[in-house]
Amino acid sequence: MHPDDIEALAFAKQDGLLPAIVQHAGSGQVLMLGYMNREALDRTLETGKVTFYSRSRECLWTKGETSSHVLDLVRIESDCDHDTLHAVEVCGAQARLVWHKDDDLKGVDAVILPGGFSYGDYLRCGAMARFSPIMADVKRFADAGGPVLGICNGFQILCEAGLLPGALLRNRGLAFVCDFVHVRVERADTLL
Repeated sequence: MHPDDIEALAFAKQDGLLPAIVQHAGSGQVLMLGYMNREALDRTLETGKVTFYSRSRECLWTKGETSSHVLDLVRIESDCDHDTLHAVEVCGAQARLVWHKDDDLKGVDAVILPGGFSYGDYLRCGAMARFSPIMADVKRFADAGGPVLGICNGFQILCEAGLLPGALLRNRGLAFVCDFVHVRVERADTLL
């Protein structure tokens, strides 16, 4: 993770904590979920040992400090394109990344715009990203009936680009909300 990306992480949105999903470096299997504050992230980067913030004990703890089950840091990435790429491959499909400065989707069967925090949520990243060169071909692809999915800020980009109706509005409390939400399948005859 680039130092600028670390600075863009929105610790303030969730009382100073961000969820940290730990995956096996080889298989991508999710091993655990913990929470990191900025101090835990800094210690993880400094020592190479994954360190979390314990909400119950209100202190830092390094995985393995009371057992032999340590987590060695291989890399850190934010909610981003590589998570989406991994999810598509786990589902058995082939996936490839297309750079936002490209102007051709090169014959893809579907488009997924992943989440991420390239400009921070407060700057309406979708309003800026809709001008990326690749978006003209995404629009052509969608207009021709191609399936397009937007995740997190990818959804915002689709709204800002006019590919989805409506607009995203601030919530009443003007605070970031992170919560489990139960969903149900409304239709089973769609691609997703």
